[in-house]
Order: sequence, then structure tokens, then C-alpha cells
Amino acid sequence: MKNKIAADAVYGDCVGLVSPTESAIFKSDETTDRFWQGQVFCQEAVFVKTHLVRQYPFSTDYKVSSDYDFFMRCLLGGAKFQKVDVVVFTVGTLGVSNRHWLQARFENWRIARRFKKSIITDLFHIKGIVYDISFRIFKGALDRVHLYEPLKNLYRKTIKEFLTKNSTMKRL
Repeated sequence: MKNKIAADAVYGDCVGLVSPTESAIFKSDETTDRFWQGQVFCQEAVFVKTHLVRQYPFSTDYKVSSDYDFFMRCLLGGAKFQKVDVVVFTVGTLGVSNRHWLQARFENWRIARRFKKSIITDLFHIKGIVYDISFRIFKGALDRVHLYEPLKNLYRKTIKEFLTKNSTMKRL
């Protein structure tokens, strides 16, 4: 007999398409302990019981992060989540939250404070916003002098070589 799952929600890993020819496995966290930092799994890789959807309908208060809000409310309400070691979904990495990254950051911060209202939560999310803004400014400057693409390609080549040499790292 197969193992029964006693959780209210089951989530796995997903494969992200990082370019037209490259993909990477996005490993979900084993637990939801760090959910205050953001979703620890890809929402497309989660299966939830119907009673959760009825009990916690998606909120229209969030334009980008309604999925994060939904899962947060489920967790705060005592729903049990279980990780399974299966790739559940293949996803592109340029979705709505990528296009509206700053709005997503602020919405996620607001949601996270309901889970863990502390200075640690605030500092974590402020750090993320500063990092994202700094990266986009830096990327823009490199783009203007036509250095971003060559440096990105060099970085990816270096990572591929590292992954090839280190057999304990997973890759597709």
C-alpha cells in the first residue's frame, strides 16, 4: 500500500526555465519555518485540500502576492504542509512577481509581518528591497556600456563548470 499523506497541503520542487536553453531545479524548503521570509516553495508546485480554498479564499487586497497571503493564512490557521521530493512543475522565471518586483516585495513584507512581527522580519525585507534596487541600478549601468550580457554569460559558464566538478550539486 502507498504512503498516505496526512497534510492539508503537499508541495514539491519545480524546474525553472532561466533561459530558452537552460533550466534549474528550485528546491523547496523541507519545512515552512522560514515562511516569514517569503514563500519557501513555488505556488504552482502545491496541492491543497478543497476545505482550505473554501476557508481562506484568495484576497484581492494584494495584486501580486495573493498566493503568499493565502498560504500564510493557511499556516496561521493551523494547516499542515508536507514536502515531497518530486518535481511537480516547470515554470518560467519571468512571471507577474518578476515584472512587478517592487510591489511584490512590499506586499510580501506586509504579509510576513502577520506571521512574524519583529525587527528581524523588517530587516530581512528591507535588505531584500535594497538588494533588488541596487542590482537593477548596477545591471542598468552595465547594460549601458554593453557589459551585462558578457558578464552574465561568464558567470553562467563558471557556475556550469563548478556544477560539473562538484557532483553533489543537483542540476538538469
